[in-house]
Amino acid sequence: MKKILLSSIFAVLMTVLFSNQIFAADTVKEAKIKTSAFSWMCKNKIESAVKDFDGVKSADLNLEEKVLTVKFDETKIDVEKISQKIKDLGYTAEYIKEKPADNKAGDKNSGEKNLMSN
Repeated sequence: MKKILLSSIFAVLMTVLFSNQIFAADTVKEAKIKTSAFSWMCKNKIESAVKDFDGVKSADLNLEEKVLTVKFDETKIDVEKISQKIKDLGYTAEYIKEKPADNKAGDKNSGEKNLMSN
């Protein structure tokens, strides 16, 4: 009887935990922030400070590109707060907005079709 009860409780807990992970994944965003960081010390300082925020899942600064990639729960924190923290540390912080994919080939083809039909 105890085994059945424990198994049932375990199953319910796993269901709740699993559903929370599914819903939480919907609120996780990724942002890229250009910084003025130039050394491993800068990298460690920025990553540590950003990771201290509640809601930040990961922070990785690419020193070669000077770009910080942050994964965060948008219900708990936003890019502006993360950028401000980097600025408070003495670095620049410019949010890099994703650009839509270029569709030059599609534009060229549609232009050729229009020229042919004239």
